[in-house]
Amino acid sequence: MRNIYCGNCEKEVLGITKEDYFEYPVRNLVYKINGKRLFCPDCGNELFHREYDEANQRAAFDLYRKETGIISPKEIKDIREKYELTQREFSYLLGFGEITVSRYERGSLPTIAQSQIIKESIEPSKMLILLKENGHKIETERYIQTKNRLEEMIANKNVNENIEQYILRDMKNITTPELDVYNGFKRFDYKKFSQMVYFFALKEITSLYITKLNKLMFYADYYYYKKFGTSLSGTRYIRHNYGPVPNKYQTLYDSIDTIEIFEDEYGNYIKPANDLALTFNDKEISILDLVNQKFKHMNSKEISNFSHKEKCWIETPHKQPISYLYSEFMECGL
Repeated sequence: MRNIYCGNCEKEVLGITKEDYFEYPVRNLVYKINGKRLFCPDCGNELFHREYDEANQRAAFDLYRKETGIISPKEIKDIREKYELTQREFSYLLGFGEITVSRYERGSLPTIAQSQIIKESIEPSKMLILLKENGHKIETERYIQTKNRLEEMIANKNVNENIEQYILRDMKNITTPELDVYNGFKRFDYKKFSQMVYFFALKEITSLYITKLNKLMFYADYYYYKKFGTSLSGTRYIRHNYGPVPNKYQTLYDSIDTIEIFEDEYGNYIKPANDLALTFNDKEISILDLVNQKFKHMNSKEISNFSHKEKCWIETPHKQPISYLYSEFMECGL
């Protein structure tokens, strides 16, 4: 470490570093932080050390932000980059000075009022209001670009919210709390259901069409019930035109982020998208492997025809739930 001037001793000294807990004031509050400080070896006077001082300040500012809810530098930068604005443009639109946002992203503390303005700007609709109020401060071309971007974000947000509400409403109909013969005496397990879908998507040699996937899910759940007395996923299945299908299967498949759904002239099919670590136990994987081996060479039409021979398909009224008790009559080679 280089020598540092001690104003008390009026000479350069080789400071002594100490690490301990000490009080650090931030505005009207005081925080106890654990940090490093530099002291004169002769008189004990605390010396200025830029690296130590900046680290101590960051630690104290972080505690202040946590206590008061002040927005962090990273959050400010994330919001700004979301709108593809420069620091100066974002600062102008927020109604601040030219370099204010730059200072805040480097670690300076905004006031509580300024922090709230920045937090609210995360909503495109609020940012659009700020743009209309302060947009005259930025270049016309940038104003138009930002306005178009914000209006597109607002439109997409409204669409996504409508879709989300639709999914949530359907999910409530799926996740019934009662344990009965229609869910295999198990509450619906979305995680298990999603992993089953992903498993079959991985195993399929060609494209896994939704029609076939519905039957694979059905046989996995009912074979599991036949052997172990409970369903694998807690899914309710409905008698449909092309065989048994999971209740609200379209909503369920659309909500799974580890698969992608495509469409061609033969119908909708799925493929794995993101990586997923499967967490099946030995009993569960034994049934899934059994179903995969039994039906892997059947196409959608063949497995549908196969399911139409099941007693549950023959006796259950159209579009009504299928009892798991029918698994007793299913030949699965267990």
